[in-house]
Amino acid sequence: MARHYGPRLRQFKESGHDVLALENELVRVEVLVSKGADIVSFLHKPTDTDFLWRSSLGVLPPSMTIGRGFLDAYEGGWQEVFPNGGSSTTVLGASLPFHGEVSTVPWRLQVWEDSPELVEIELSVRTIRTPYLLERRMRLASGRPCCT
Repeated sequence: MARHYGPRLRQFKESGHDVLALENELVRVEVLVSKGADIVSFLHKPTDTDFLWRSSLGVLPPSMTIGRGFLDAYEGGWQEVFPNGGSSTTVLGASLPFHGEVSTVPWRLQVWEDSPELVEIELSVRTIRTPYLLERRMRLASGRPCCT
């Protein structure tokens, strides 16, 4: 059963992308799991204030972003840029695109805890051109205005 109190996870689609919301009494954090694990919203619920900027483009469907550059599909929010940020470059023969290779690809989602006291997830992605596994853990506890 879905909870309507305390910390909770909500999965939904936005423009064809998989989105996960981590939510409690005070904040709601939305993550685009299927595109770079972008954090596209950090909403303070008591004041209805979203602290992240969103582009007027919004979240574009995957069909409109395939083969396009980072800025062509930039919806705003907070992105992971790894293993490089900024201009495209070549490192040891590997061509790395603008803002790295993890910002536009789907990430793997694992739920570690989903209880009335705490929700905790892990997002991960393996790079293709470089030998890395990037992992991000996110936790949201009951009554806390921060996601760690």
